[in-house]
Amino acid sequence: MELCESSSDERGRRRLAPRGPSKNKYSRSRQQADTSDKAALKKAGFKRPSNKDPYSKDNEVSSSDYHSTNVATYKNQSDYAKVSLPPKIEFSGKRKSYMAKPSAERVLSARAVRKQMGGDRTSKRVHDVSIVTQDETPEKNDSYKPISRGKSFKKEVRAVPNALKKAGAKPGDKVTATPQGVMRGEDIKKGAKPRDKIYTKELGAKMNPKTGITMGTVRG
Repeated sequence: MELCESSSDERGRRRLAPRGPSKNKYSRSRQQADTSDKAALKKAGFKRPSNKDPYSKDNEVSSSDYHSTNVATYKNQSDYAKVSLPPKIEFSGKRKSYMAKPSAERVLSARAVRKQMGGDRTSKRVHDVSIVTQDETPEKNDSYKPISRGKSFKKEVRAVPNALKKAGAKPGDKVTATPQGVMRGEDIKKGAKPRDKIYTKELGAKMNPKTGITMGTVRG
């Protein structure tokens, strides 16, 4: 009888999943980050588990001369909350080193997002909207076609419902946006105020000062 080596497992034998940290440095860092994110979300009151890699599905369209709209779609509220968490490790320009953000601070941030979206009781998707400047980012007080660019931005915001529809958004899904200053030399927080007024008027939702996020519900 000729014996042949098989690439399949022997009948009845069960492969065990590897335990403990990965030997690969990059994979180990990803595992640690995932564990930290899960712990922060759990302490913040999220009951629905998030996916290990909550990558979004992006859809970009344009309805104006100088801008386009990018819609990043997440499968559920927990996935969105996970990517919204402040990074555990961030670079400190003053100390010129990487600093670990306190876990309590990350939990408070996640808790504010959960309160704003009303929890994670459903598996409704979350569509995060970004208005993008198509041409080179202008500087603060740039005199090049300021009126045309302003009209283009407002037109793009008014077309957000159409962009959401093309991205597959359904009534009841959550829609989010983060107003902020985007021009070179512009203060991010100060630039958020005038944009917040435009978002509030056109989208019917006001920015939450604790999260910096505008959040609403897709209508039918």
